Amino acid sequence: MIGLLYKDLCVIKKQFKLLAIMLFFYAVWGFYERNTTMFAYMSILFGVFLPLTANSFDEQSQWNKYALCMPIKKSYIAISKYVLGFLGITIGVICYYILTLLIDSHISLEQFKIGLALLSIGMTLISLYLPASFKLGTERARYVIIAVGVLVCAVIIGFSKLGIIDELSKDTLTLFLNMAPVIAFAIVVISCMISTKIIENKEY
Repeated sequence: MIGLLYKDLCVIKKQFKLLAIMLFFYAVWGFYERNTTMFAYMSILFGVFLPLTANSFDEQSQWNKYALCMPIKKSYIAISKYVLGFLGITIGVICYYILTLLIDSHISLEQFKIGLALLSIGMTLISLYLPASFKLGTERARYVIIAVGVLVCAVIIGFSKLGIIDELSKDTLTLFLNMAPVIAFAIVVISCMISTKIIENKEY
């Protein structure tokens, strides 16, 4: 598992540096504007792009064919991508907490929960992408994610126009923040099982 993670980090080293520079830029901008919203979004993308990029390179180089010739459990190939994404998003969330400390001199309970919600959203996006990527290939899987993103945006805009979002109480939003990690964990576990099954049954 550690070897697979090290391989992925070596493969996406250039992309990792580019994403880190972008994250640093938004951190500076957020500190100057005294606003962490944009940086919070970018922290999610930072982690999400890591397994997406690694999977794309694996497909181009036909890595999985080579990996299956080695004494590696097929499940590790799938799980390593989830772990890579989790580490990336965790780094982004930690940076979000640091930026919040620099701006507000403290981290409130609500801000802490927002960080966990960011981690949950990021892992949910990865959980939607990876099974599709293993099954359909990285290019087709991107269309799936785009379709999901458009659908989610359409639902949010529709609810907003209907006034449903404005009617949500603070207790409802608090409940969402509290439940997000639990829901995301369940989604990740199910997604990981699906991805593992796909790899085990797929002929390379």
